[in-house]
Amino acid sequence: MADHVSKESIIGVIGLGNAGHAIASALAKLMPVHGYDLNGDKRMSASQGGIITHDQFGAFTAAIDIAIMSLPHPDISLAVTGQLLDLESRPKLIIDTSTVTPQTAIDCASLTSPY
Repeated sequence: MADHVSKESIIGVIGLGNAGHAIASALAKLMPVHGYDLNGDKRMSASQGGIITHDQFGAFTAAIDIAIMSLPHPDISLAVTGQLLDLESRPKLIIDTSTVTPQTAIDCASLTSPY
């Protein structure tokens, strides 16, 4: 996947809690960053910090090339990785910064191996 990433790639952060918001905010100082979270209050807080937020996952994924996940549970990381890979136009790179078990990291990597 990483072979297809360019300097013009558009980054999106999935999960705008403490860690995801910090990642998105730091990157937003350098380039436009998109953000998605199920929680409307977290989206609102992120948008006030200059992050381009989306309330629909489909609109969010259509706007990005690189997905950075910052999610609260290993099962959610697996589910979101699967959702991203099921997209017709999937991200060129998926980065998981979530707190996950080593097995979850291995499982997520195996999901991406065909791509």
